[in-house]
Amino acid sequence: KTLPLFDNQLMSIKSLSKYLDVPAGTIRDWIYKRQIPYLKAGRLVRFNFSDIRLWLEHGGNGCQLR
Repeated sequence: KTLPLFDNQLMSIKSLSKYLDVPAGTIRDWIYKRQIPYLKAGRLVRFNFSDIRLWLEHGGNGCQLR
């Protein structure tokens, strides 16, 4: 059973990997190349669901880091 995603929900690399159906390594590569919007606090990386949804709506191109 999967839970619904909410706009301000933060996702881990693992959960985003499952949501997008891409390997976690691909997401790490996108982070390294700054191709995906993400939040970072120290070594912790998270993704805001609303940012990811907007990113996908624009074809997954470009990102704005916070």
